[in-house]
Amino acid sequence: MTMADQKVRDAFTEHLKTLVATNHPDIPVAFIGGSYSENYSKAIALIDEIYPQW
Repeated sequence: MTMADQKVRDAFTEHLKTLVATNHPDIPVAFIGGSYSENYSKAIALIDEIYPQW
């Protein structure tokens, strides 16, 4: 990945943060990073935390 690619990714992330903060201020946001399987596991854990099992 080049520096320009990272700048574009960072700008897009900031844009998404702004949209969420403006339009959905009460919705929790989590940032995850890693391999696909790590992200999948972290996402499942976060969803379970936000929406506990009935």
